[in-house]
Amino acid sequence: DSYPLILAAAFYAIYTRIDQVMIKNMIDAEAVGLYDAAVRISELSYFVPSVILVALFPAIIQAKKISPELYYKRMKKLLFFLLCVSAFLATITALFSKQLVLTIYGAGFIGALPVLQIYIWSNIGAALNLFGQQTLIAENMTKVISITTFLGMATNVTLNLLLIPLYGMEGAAFATLISYMVPFLSLGILGKTRGLIKNIIAS
Repeated sequence: DSYPLILAAAFYAIYTRIDQVMIKNMIDAEAVGLYDAAVRISELSYFVPSVILVALFPAIIQAKKISPELYYKRMKKLLFFLLCVSAFLATITALFSKQLVLTIYGAGFIGALPVLQIYIWSNIGAALNLFGQQTLIAENMTKVISITTFLGMATNVTLNLLLIPLYGMEGAAFATLISYMVPFLSLGILGKTRGLIKNIIAS
């Protein structure tokens, strides 16, 4: 049961850091430093969806033992809550991005600002992925996690190859933003999970 999760962790490690490796090789080390600064600021709010899931998911599992209807309703509420929280945090970060960069890193890192204003929205996709992974674990579909994470990694690498030469660091940020949405969205396409997502949304 665990080997798909080990594979997924490996794929995730690659596609959360491969952009910085590619920026270093396709632009320069200075660009990596600016990009990394934006990533680290974005990660400040990333822990919030994780805390919410840890706190609320046991109630979801308990609902599954009571009735499918209650289970799907709680799943839908949790999904909506995660979307709202992650979108709110992304909006606040985007609005105060300049102040955050100047306060945390100083004027020398102001070049990280455009990246941060794009990259922060990838936290919405990251929150959806956390939800999707916990749902698949609850449904004993761990193999699907490795498949969807691989799709996200492949999308990230491909888009980085296409967008970094055209748009530089901002292209890498867009690649991350798009690729972070892929694992969750693919659950609505794959045959094994399409019905599960449909039940959650329709509940």
